[in-house]
Amino acid sequence: MGTSPVRLLVIDTDSALEQVDTLRSVYPGAPATGLNVHTSDLDAALRHPAIAVRQLGLDALGGACRPCSLRAVCGEATTRTATGRAGGSPTPPSTAPTSWR
Repeated sequence: MGTSPVRLLVIDTDSALEQVDTLRSVYPGAPATGLNVHTSDLDAALRHPAIAVRQLGLDALGGACRPCSLRAVCGEATTRTATGRAGGSPTPPSTAPTSWR
């Protein structure tokens, strides 16, 4: 996750165009875009709000998250990706796994 631009798109076995599989850990259906290869082209997937926000890097993070040393691996990046909007609810550093600190 983190702030790196998305570099892949999943084409599921049912022809759905989805975000990365790691988003399945956020909530059921989180990677869904509602697009599929039969009705949408790949450029449409790039314009999908949840994918487009992942192209913004640090600009997609909320103000409280930008200076944080955990921003490269933080759950806030997961929140903004799953919701398709910038500045989601940040994960407090105290709740981050010890291996991130």
